[in-house]
Amino acid sequence: MKKTSDTEEISSSKRGFWDNETEYHLSVLGLTVGLGSVWRFPTLAYKNGGSAFLIPYIICAVFVGLPMLYLEMVVSQYTNAGPSMIFKHYIPAFQGIGWTMATTSITIAIYYCVVVAWAGVYFVLYMSGRHKQLIKCDNEWNDIFCIDEYETGRCRKFNALLPIHFNGTCISDTNEVVKRLMSPFNQYFMNVTTKRSSNIDDFGEINWMTLVSIIFLYMINFIILIEGYKYLGKIGYVTTTAPYLILTILFTRAVTFEGAVNGILHFLGKPNLEIMFKRETWIEALVQICYSMEVGYGGILTLASYNYKNNNCYKSAWIVVFGNILMSGLAGITVFATLGYLSHHSGKPLEKVVSDGLPLVFVAYPEAIARMPYSKIWGMLFFAMLFILGICECFFTCIYDRFPRTRKCKWFIVACFSLTLFLLSIPFATESGFYWFTIYDMFCGTAAASFNITLELILFIYVYGYRNICDDLVEMLGEPQRGWRSLFGPHSLLWMISWRFLTPIITAAVFMMTFYRERLTLETSTGAHEFPAWALNFAWFLSLSPIAAIPFIFVGNALEFRRKRRPLVELFMIQPSLPSYNRIMGIGDKGNNEEQSRSNDITNIDESSSTRRDTSNGDEQLVHFS
Repeated sequence: MKKTSDTEEISSSKRGFWDNETEYHLSVLGLTVGLGSVWRFPTLAYKNGGSAFLIPYIICAVFVGLPMLYLEMVVSQYTNAGPSMIFKHYIPAFQGIGWTMATTSITIAIYYCVVVAWAGVYFVLYMSGRHKQLIKCDNEWNDIFCIDEYETGRCRKFNALLPIHFNGTCISDTNEVVKRLMSPFNQYFMNVTTKRSSNIDDFGEINWMTLVSIIFLYMINFIILIEGYKYLGKIGYVTTTAPYLILTILFTRAVTFEGAVNGILHFLGKPNLEIMFKRETWIEALVQICYSMEVGYGGILTLASYNYKNNNCYKSAWIVVFGNILMSGLAGITVFATLGYLSHHSGKPLEKVVSDGLPLVFVAYPEAIARMPYSKIWGMLFFAMLFILGICECFFTCIYDRFPRTRKCKWFIVACFSLTLFLLSIPFATESGFYWFTIYDMFCGTAAASFNITLELILFIYVYGYRNICDDLVEMLGEPQRGWRSLFGPHSLLWMISWRFLTPIITAAVFMMTFYRERLTLETSTGAHEFPAWALNFAWFLSLSPIAAIPFIFVGNALEFRRKRRPLVELFMIQPSLPSYNRIMGIGDKGNNEEQSRSNDITNIDESSSTRRDTSNGDEQLVHFS
């Protein structure tokens, strides 16, 4: 059968491979331990009761995050295809999953860029030396509810029964006004960085600091994306290792704060069972695992597709998991230690220290940095690190893989999408931007991630078949080993149990739970702010619209098959472009008796990498798995 453009795999000369394993690991770690670990994980842990969130998070990491990370690395490395094409090689009817991942990543990128833009604002603040104003309460953006640390310390020394300073007097920590007190860092974020209006309907004025930072971010993004994946590994030597170094230094300072122990115990101590068993806690735990490990969004499929076939993806999966755990642990303890300090000095309960969880990274980290020597340098390094962590290439790989000819006009494709995303980011630079940010943060990828993972498991484990996945692993990593490695190694039955039962049950259950939301609220220092009904409807559209790619791509492929006079039933069959096609069909060397006895449906494993994409043997038969 002659190869055609719709089934041809992107050749290595066009798509390329990683220069070495280290650069691949650094790139994946840079993707997985980025903003999701440094900013989002501590925020969600704070919002959901600290340790009450940690337990569901660990359960989802063990039974969803790690198994899916390994599975996505396996299938992407085996096919050398990105999210848009990998599913077409297996079953064309499922190709829309890749585009659902891509569109979900795009919606996330839109509001992630806002976090990165805010980091850029703070970087300039530290670089100019104006960060010293953040620790004071006499600035034009402060009000009477700002906590003056110096005056509060004087109140404590003067009268232990009146330890809180407010509006020129010392008051009791049981006074109702304490609930409205904020740190100067919190007030700066609310009144300057975001300049919040009263509600989402009031756009107000443009926040030029944020807008200029967004423009600068997309310019950098454009340049890096034009250069392509080849330089991600080189950049990773700095962008991946620097966060660990900087957070370790912040960690060692934060744990020495007065009151830090109470914050750490809130994060690692006895959980609040009522919060732990809430539906929202489990939904956000699973979504955060998908964010931090990049499963269900296409990022792992993209980066692993540039691996050589014999790369040890099992080892890679564990490296990513341990790196993720380390970063999340450092970030979580650093933030909660700082929150314990703020709680101690403000007299507020720890869960009420920050008016809402979203600006946590712009409150807790600056508090820790302000109490370090050379705070200007550390502040610049930290927020430069956050700024750099916002770079991603996933969607553009989807475009190139599906439409290889677009590689010739790469700069035009990247420019168009960068401009489009910039225009969609403008509402975040208005006075109602924080409300839009809240909607995106609560709904982007919430339903799509669990839905994508469930469909992935149906396709790879039940349609393509778990036994065929095992044989693909044998091709890449060799025969299963004996002893303890057979229980915990790359061919372990534990993967089968997770892929077949535990993981799909959890993700399907969470997907169903996401639909139980009657209203949308934002907790503030003055109480709960409820969004209008239209905002909730928009939020549901934002959450579910990426899934629409599945039927659209299915219809497109059906029309393509009819145009080429191919039976529509072939939409549900593996394609000749799949590397395992020859092996499953019994085409090629049939002398491997050991493999025949191990699996009844396999007659050969073609071990020649030069022929793994060869479909020109004259046999156009396709395979349908039931």
